[in-house]
Amino acid sequence: MNGKVFVVTGITGGNGGAVSKELLRRGFSVIGVGRNVKKIQRFECWAKQMGLEQRLDVVRADLSYETDRQRIIRQVENLGCPIAGVFHLAGRALFGNPEAEKVTAFEQSDFYGPVALMKALLPFIAEQGIISVNTSGAARINASTYPHYCRVKQWMEEWCDEMRLDSMVQEHQISMTLILMGVIATQIWDVPDHGVQPWMSRAIKAFMPSAERCAPKIVADSFDRRMESHVGRLASVIAHSPAFVLRGMESLVDLTIKTTIDY
Repeated sequence: MNGKVFVVTGITGGNGGAVSKELLRRGFSVIGVGRNVKKIQRFECWAKQMGLEQRLDVVRADLSYETDRQRIIRQVENLGCPIAGVFHLAGRALFGNPEAEKVTAFEQSDFYGPVALMKALLPFIAEQGIISVNTSGAARINASTYPHYCRVKQWMEEWCDEMRLDSMVQEHQISMTLILMGVIATQIWDVPDHGVQPWMSRAIKAFMPSAERCAPKIVADSFDRRMESHVGRLASVIAHSPAFVLRGMESLVDLTIKTTIDY
């Protein structure tokens, strides 16, 4: 692999795959992480058709398991050089009745596993590198599973906020971006209730390291023409910790790239 290398989790998902493709198109190399064998094969086929296969390695792994996370670490170690950053976009949906066993597995896959991986990868990230965290974007959530999604997203926000103060993150000037997407209880983030049903909303919050921790947030009901100017100017206003309520994968990919590569 040549040039800057990024680790991208959730490469077989819609958002993870879209971000990975954008990185490859821009000339970066990607170590992708995914669970689904058939989807991995389809992604590798796409890369070959585009002539990008030399800049792509895919590790089949489930972040819930330590042995799988170690395979990812070994792949990074084998590079022999620092990586440019990590894009975490993996997530697992929680369907049906929220039995204790299902909830535990969900918390492991959407919080504890990803956090363990990002901590393990931190020493391999180059100075002025990137950590971009996108929480699960599953949209088909019923009332019984909704609180569990909210709780995990709140944990992730708190963890990212703590990591911004980590000595290694500060010493190496690593930028951290958190995008709380999918279906979340907006009242947790002090975002006004706009009357949108929770399972119909896609809320996104992004922040970069900033001394202005209590800066005002920018909020909109949905992604429309009025918001395009905000997203277009995101690089200049992101330091003020804006919160956006957007719709659609295209806007998410745009937001992810603008708060990291284009920042």
